[in-house]
Amino acid sequence: LLYLYKNAWTIILILFIGYLCKIYFVEPFLSEYQAKQSYKDATNPDRVAVLTPDMRRVRAKQQEIAMQRAIDAAEERRKKLAEEKLRKRVKSPEEERWE
Repeated sequence: LLYLYKNAWTIILILFIGYLCKIYFVEPFLSEYQAKQSYKDATNPDRVAVLTPDMRRVRAKQQEIAMQRAIDAAEERRKKLAEEKLRKRVKSPEEERWE
């Protein structure tokens, strides 16, 4: 306890300097190293050759689904437009008499 009392400011200063070194030197270095490793793994020709056909298959399926949704939406829009026209249509007196 006496050791801590005599050297408290020295210990605090060493901890502060260590923290600053960690923030400004160690963490950026590790982050850059991890980014390089990630890029290296992502562009590995063996990995890309395996994943590219799967990616194309998935994108083709997504495209098919999107096209089907677009077709369904266009059909629904046409139906709503036809119903709206029919609803807004002014009936002739002859038509009103038969209703």
